Amino acid sequence: MRYSLGDIEKQIEATLKAVPSNEGVLIAPHAGEINLSTFTDATKQEGFIHMLPLIMYQYQGKRRFTTDSTKKLNVHELRYRFFVGAESLRLLDEAKRNAYDLLATVYDSIHGHWLNTDQPLDRNLPFLAGDVMAGVNAISPFMETEGEDERLMVNLPHIVVYYTDYIVLVIA
Repeated sequence: MRYSLGDIEKQIEATLKAVPSNEGVLIAPHAGEINLSTFTDATKQEGFIHMLPLIMYQYQGKRRFTTDSTKKLNVHELRYRFFVGAESLRLLDEAKRNAYDLLATVYDSIHGHWLNTDQPLDRNLPFLAGDVMAGVNAISPFMETEGEDERLMVNLPHIVVYYTDYIVLVIA
């Protein structure tokens, strides 16, 4: 492959950490399973509660988007899922508004931004932050996925978690 998933994650993290309003927000990749029980099971919940507010992102896999006739040049669609979590000790509505702000931050920082590579199509386009990746060819910026998006995952008293998916097309 011509791309490194680790390098892409570093650019995502650098981009989200560069947003001034994200100061104090945990921004990190997550390799384990995140599901409803992560936040509702008391044994698991305790750790996540102390990490709020958070933006966690997770590689969700790839699919071959297209290929040439010899199957030597493949374009992969890489999917990333972002989890945003917020809390309010006073009101659930305030926690939701805080989560909405985090969703907007992810959208503004990721959607329409290209991977920062040494082979850019146009340097006037918005790029992710972080170190330049050598030899990587992206053929699309990060785009939100079509269909259901920005889904509510957890709606507990004072805590809300949403997730949203983005894809990027790269030559493998």
